[in-house]
Amino acid sequence: MEISKQIIFNTFEVDKLKEMKKQIDNKELLKIIDKKLKYNRWELVWVNLGTPESNLKEDNYNKSQIINDLKGVNIGVEFSLIHPAIIVSPYFLNKEKVIIIPITSFENHNCKYNNLYCLENYELLTHQSVMLIDQIKTVSIKRIIRHKKRLNQKEVIIYINKKDQKQIIKKMSNILFGFEI
Repeated sequence: MEISKQIIFNTFEVDKLKEMKKQIDNKELLKIIDKKLKYNRWELVWVNLGTPESNLKEDNYNKSQIINDLKGVNIGVEFSLIHPAIIVSPYFLNKEKVIIIPITSFENHNCKYNNLYCLENYELLTHQSVMLIDQIKTVSIKRIIRHKKRLNQKEVIIYINKKDQKQIIKKMSNILFGFEI
């Protein structure tokens, strides 16, 4: 079986990519597969954003202990728990950490605001979802997991489509720089 670049770019099951890697002796194709197996820009992933302060037993900790002693605890309205997110950092930065935009459910959000972008029709997202563009974060890749298909529990790589990418870039540039790129 001949394995081409096109097959690699269209294959999103992680197991299939790992199996292909074993069968290939072409260095160029091996590099492409290795890059694909790492977390990439515009990939949809799940991220553990930390423990909310409200999950701690109040009688055990005071505010200064939470801030000074308990690293990884999110205080007040800081985004926490496990959420889907989109990786926006380029591949070459993704050795130990990635830059992400967290995603939450659409409830109580109006996508007309510049800091929000609504996402629809993605396998990973089971309901209407909104990206919180003003909450861009850098997280360790140890906090990230890929989506697993429900039936066979295989990891899959899912990317944001080009149309959504362009709109997200416009909103990000508007928030970060005050103008659209």
